Amino acid sequence: METILYDTLSFFKAFKRSLVPPTVTQTYATYYCLPKQFYDDLYCVVENVIKDKTVKESPHFQKNIASLQKLPNPNLIDSIVNEELCITKRSVRPELVPLVDFVLITDESNDFIMALYKVYKNVYLPSPPTIGVFLQNGKPFFEREIPTYNVKVVGASHSSDDYLIKISPYICVSDIINFITYKLHVQGQFVSIQLYAADKKLALDLSTKLLGFNTSDLTLVYSHKRRPKTELFGSCSSVNNPHKHRVISPVLREMWACKLSV
Repeated sequence: METILYDTLSFFKAFKRSLVPPTVTQTYATYYCLPKQFYDDLYCVVENVIKDKTVKESPHFQKNIASLQKLPNPNLIDSIVNEELCITKRSVRPELVPLVDFVLITDESNDFIMALYKVYKNVYLPSPPTIGVFLQNGKPFFEREIPTYNVKVVGASHSSDDYLIKISPYICVSDIINFITYKLHVQGQFVSIQLYAADKKLALDLSTKLLGFNTSDLTLVYSHKRRPKTELFGSCSSVNNPHKHRVISPVLREMWACKLSV
């Protein structure tokens, strides 16, 4: 029978104190991270051990303590993943809700978790994932899986073609319009350029994030009309010679090497 060679109660009390999520104080930093459900289950186990009188009276932690039979499966840690955005060279870190989707932990907490699982199950617990965290409007963001959108283009030289675009759901409608316009080298004068979702009849507002859509099927419509004023992405601007005007897409340089597949 295996034991932890130090006072059981002191170990779990120190473990419980270490589980308080750290405050993100740096703009860019790396922290250990646990899925919220795994964290909750583990915290419950620690509390139960502290409250268990039989454990308090024991000089050592016994491997077969009943209250530890419900330790969360270490494999659940894999539910938090890091993936790079396939259409850019940089990583996009969409927003997840702290203490709802994930919980940050300290190095000390990680050491406690590794020790607990090593002794209890006689196996090494895989290290919790490290997550690149940065602050935006006071909230931590980090990488996660990026969805794929099916976009049908109408009204451009590539009319009626469908394109698969893997892009962050936290970008705005205007961003995806800019991206597609640049990648397809769309030129011309348009009275409007509008994006529609399959489940909506009206054009999407340019500031709307893709996250709010209930569908991955989108239609991008370029409307041609010769007139002195050309509306670019929802805002009117006068041009001296509309016949020589071409749509300029203000796309970030890191998107220049993006992949867009038909």
